[in-house]
Amino acid sequence: MTIEEKAMQLSAVMPMGLLGTGGPIHSMLDARLKHGIGQISGLGLFGHKTPETVAKTVNAIQRYLVTETRLKIPAIFHNEALNGVASANFTHFPTAIGLAATWDLGAVEEMADLVRR
Repeated sequence: MTIEEKAMQLSAVMPMGLLGTGGPIHSMLDARLKHGIGQISGLGLFGHKTPETVAKTVNAIQRYLVTETRLKIPAIFHNEALNGVASANFTHFPTAIGLAATWDLGAVEEMADLVRR
């Protein structure tokens, strides 16, 4: 592993510059990810993508990383917050302080069961 490849495995990138209206732009993947990447953050935060579109985009970028980079290392995709997936059309829960303000232990337990499943 070269120094540049090691540095990229310790790095993260936001996806804005990687994507066009139809998904990942191959030339941008080459420009930004040709030496790999450790993490891609916030994919669902931009453009109100459906869960299906987010999944297809993650799959396309992973496919690029494992087939077109020298080391073929997939990335970690980070798109969640403490209260759910940070994207439209996904499940969100109140933040911890919001849950505490309800004083409803049963509702908090039900939410924890949903997350656990």
